[in-house]
Amino acid sequence: VGFSMVASYILSSTFVPVMSTWLLRHYHPDAHLSSRRFFMARLQDGYAWLLGGVLKIRWLVLAAYLAVPALLIGWWWMGHPGLGTEIFPKVDSGQFQLRLQAPNGTLLLDTEALAKDVLEEIAREAGGEQNVDISVSLVGTASYNYPINAIYLWTAGSQEAVLRVALKRGSGIRLEEFKNRLREKLPNMRRQQAPAMQDVKLQFEAGDIVQQVMSFGSPTPVQVTVSGPNLQEDRAYAEKVRQQLARIATLRDLQYEQSLDYPTLEVNVDRELAGLSGVTAEEVGRALAPATLSSRFTTPLFWRDPKSGNGYQIQVEIPQSKMNSISQLEQIPVKAGDGTQILVQDVAKVRRGSMPGEIDRYNMKRMVSLTANIESEDLGNVARHIDAALEAVNESLWTPTTSAEGQSGWKHEITKDIVYQKELPSPPKQLSIEVRGQVFPMRQMFGGLAGGKVYEGLTGGLILAVVVILLLLTAYFQSVRLSLVVVSTTPAVLAGVVLALVATRTTFNIQSFMGAIMAVGVAVANAILLASFAEQGRREGKEVAAATVEGAKYRLRPILMTSCAMIAGMVPMSLGLGEGGEQTAPLARAVIGGLAVATFATLFILPSVFARSR
Repeated sequence: VGFSMVASYILSSTFVPVMSTWLLRHYHPDAHLSSRRFFMARLQDGYAWLLGGVLKIRWLVLAAYLAVPALLIGWWWMGHPGLGTEIFPKVDSGQFQLRLQAPNGTLLLDTEALAKDVLEEIAREAGGEQNVDISVSLVGTASYNYPINAIYLWTAGSQEAVLRVALKRGSGIRLEEFKNRLREKLPNMRRQQAPAMQDVKLQFEAGDIVQQVMSFGSPTPVQVTVSGPNLQEDRAYAEKVRQQLARIATLRDLQYEQSLDYPTLEVNVDRELAGLSGVTAEEVGRALAPATLSSRFTTPLFWRDPKSGNGYQIQVEIPQSKMNSISQLEQIPVKAGDGTQILVQDVAKVRRGSMPGEIDRYNMKRMVSLTANIESEDLGNVARHIDAALEAVNESLWTPTTSAEGQSGWKHEITKDIVYQKELPSPPKQLSIEVRGQVFPMRQMFGGLAGGKVYEGLTGGLILAVVVILLLLTAYFQSVRLSLVVVSTTPAVLAGVVLALVATRTTFNIQSFMGAIMAVGVAVANAILLASFAEQGRREGKEVAAATVEGAKYRLRPILMTSCAMIAGMVPMSLGLGEGGEQTAPLARAVIGGLAVATFATLFILPSVFARSR
């Protein structure tokens, strides 16, 4: 936009005057009186008569106009009902990613069969395989030589599978509706083998690159993390948060991101028996390695082929068919240092247990994460619901208490911290609760318009743009008052943008914000045309009202030409037709709404402001 404006300025100062001189060299001075131009002359006279009446009640007009920014601020402070906020508009990309989480400890072969069954059900629900363009799946943990970084594709173990499905273009399937149908159909799908679908957790993840990048590593748009030095406290607090988030009707696929209860077999070595038998805990562990995985990483062995000279890595592994019970594990021989062999059951006890299958850390603190998708609501409203849920959790965990000296305070249910103060305390310092996913970048991007700081993000950029325009106008007009008159159309632009977005049920996002900034620029340009012409007439000795009416009358045509051309050019884009049209439609709708109201304000309200200021 900046480079195009520079180019247009250069052309308007060089090429346009030359072409005007050449094309208008035979222009007759009375050509404006012809029948073809009679309509514009009548329109200008009618507008001048109407504007004269408006200037007679300019106090009433100004009072009503001053109420516009007050109403906008109050409406936004109330949560701007009817207008949602998000980073980018939702686009039907025709592809999605589905994560399947079978019960912890599910074998890889069972998870693979589950993934195949789900892919077949997805194809049937889509109306046949002819409507599925491509499907890619990853079952279990990726191999070390798998050609993709775990940042982009990861799984927690053999119980997880990631399915990526792309629907064919022209299939007529709406992606969000299709996801909702799968949420209803897949849990009720019947299978002949374990695991049952009722025990499988489903989670839809972003399929397009824009949503993946803006989630900043989170698999879903909403992620709430609880981190602290004690994993049990983190988990207990996260469970309270999960219970509150489950009450938000527009959250879907709410679940823990980590596997917290992975089934294990605990081998507790009796050091006294091991010492009497001449074995160490390390030797017991080395004996168990081939039974649990292989000896590849615990005891690296290399063999060189004497014929070819090639080296091969040798690893020992006990077949899984011979390791199906605790008794088989107890029969594994352990070689002592003196060469004798004993069994695991002679020096250790084996029992079932559980442990976290995945431990994530943030700033060296263990972290428990909750992830969720959003349905039928915008990100901004969901973020406010989440904030209210976190406040409710904090309030429910603090109970009033009194010290021995009679001092009143609060005691935390999980950490047992005691704080002596009258107000309800914040969460304990050792616990850090953060809302991530797309919520944090949205607040950082929109600043005060999305719950962040006023001077941050695009909000600060808009304020800075208005201030810079004001400074440039002050330098041009040599008058602060006249500069304020010109930028007085800004509230009308914002009001028009809001009305257009609410009327078309469009969210407030980066695209609509850019449209608002463009509308402000065009509106200020129109205001400069009118104000500069009216100021010129006032300096020539005309009365303020007469100079205002004359300036507005003769600037009516260029103002209408500029606004109508801009609005007409944005109409096709605002319809959102074609592939990816939903992505840019908010920009056009914001420009149309902002310019429509701003043009009215420029023609009727700005003259009242000018007449009052001068």
